[in-house]
Amino acid sequence: MSILHCRPSGTLRRLQLGCFIYFLTTINALASEVRPQYCGSGTVSTIAFVGDLIFHSDLQRIAMAQGATYGQFWSAANSIFRSVDAVYGNLEGTISSNVTYLGERVADPGRNFGSKVYSAPSELLNFNYHPSLARDLKRSGFRVVSTGNNHALDRGTSGIDQTVDRLESAGVVAVGTRHSQRRRHDWGRLTQVGDLNIGWVSCTFGTNGYPDPLDQVLDCYTEKPQTLAAISGLAARRDVDAVFFVPHWGIENQLVIARRQSSLAREAISAGAAIV
Repeated sequence: MSILHCRPSGTLRRLQLGCFIYFLTTINALASEVRPQYCGSGTVSTIAFVGDLIFHSDLQRIAMAQGATYGQFWSAANSIFRSVDAVYGNLEGTISSNVTYLGERVADPGRNFGSKVYSAPSELLNFNYHPSLARDLKRSGFRVVSTGNNHALDRGTSGIDQTVDRLESAGVVAVGTRHSQRRRHDWGRLTQVGDLNIGWVSCTFGTNGYPDPLDQVLDCYTEKPQTLAAISGLAARRDVDAVFFVPHWGIENQLVIARRQSSLAREAISAGAAIV
């Protein structure tokens, strides 16, 4: 987990204005450890970043038991989450109540882990979660989640629509995917964290082969112009203090960073991203 504290001092653009950034992990020269830095005065705004929120079969079974919650899995971190202004995470999977892993529309099965809505053959690595997850995220302080990742289309276009709707209804911003009825909207999202207005842009390296007929998922590479335009568009706004670029990328099970990844990171910074 990483934690970012910002002390506003005028207009925050490239985090040159008094931010304390502490990363627990590093990735080559692009993300070498940043030492605490302070400047100016004012209220401190704090964001905690966590990694992937993904619930494989055993975790899904536990969370869907009567009286259980998804929140129990991160309860040990709740004291940290309560101490910050906002929590960010990457939600791998969808939140749909009536679409099976085969793409069939069915009746809502309720909290039935054995249904094809909430389970799938293990070799598929296909994930969909109960609607209560949105509420559990909000209760724990999650304000923003990236839904732009390789599991975004695990329940098709309807899965994306339901995920966005349920998160928004719970008061959690989804970034990286967009509702099929709101495709004219920009890819960027804006949240107020303490005294700061933070812009968010997320994208993914792919969708596990699932088609995206309605262009609901932002692809980091095939849609790089749109990705960079979303960053620069937010960075140009006078009401945005900083833009956070939170892509879903990399080579699984490898320690080597892909050249196109570091290249896009540099282009994102040039476009106005304050943090990658």
